[in-house]
Amino acid sequence: MYGRIHSFQSLGTVDGPGVRFVVFLQVCNLRCAYCHNPDTWSLTAGAKFSLQTVLERIRRFKPYFGECGGVTVSGGEPLLQWEFVAELFKNLQEERIHTALDTSGTGNLKGANEVLKYTDLVLCDLKFSTAEEYNCYCRADMNKVLSFIKLTEK
Repeated sequence: MYGRIHSFQSLGTVDGPGVRFVVFLQVCNLRCAYCHNPDTWSLTAGAKFSLQTVLERIRRFKPYFGECGGVTVSGGEPLLQWEFVAELFKNLQEERIHTALDTSGTGNLKGANEVLKYTDLVLCDLKFSTAEEYNCYCRADMNKVLSFIKLTEK
């Protein structure tokens, strides 16, 4: 299994609790007016990494996670590569590594259910408070985000 990855950040401290290894996935379906990572939009940019290669990179940093650190998958939009994220998180949880999903909630909602089975923490970026603003500034449907948030209640 492979994931299309934009970049990795080791020893991150702002994408969840503790010290974290952050995997930034390629591909995003939003077009936010203020996007911090427009280079993640492309379907063809980034590099393909096998699940095993990503796990090996993460394991090297496990001693730094301590009691409250772990791994965050961000993007782009991680739920557009939900199969890869679910398998990654499943493996990490088997190794007792904390998992955090940093998402806009606009990816594949059916796949999100599988990812959430192995997710310890969800960081959902609700970008605007009205559907009109969401559509205007992100070119997306806010109801999809709200549906994702409902999934996290289970």
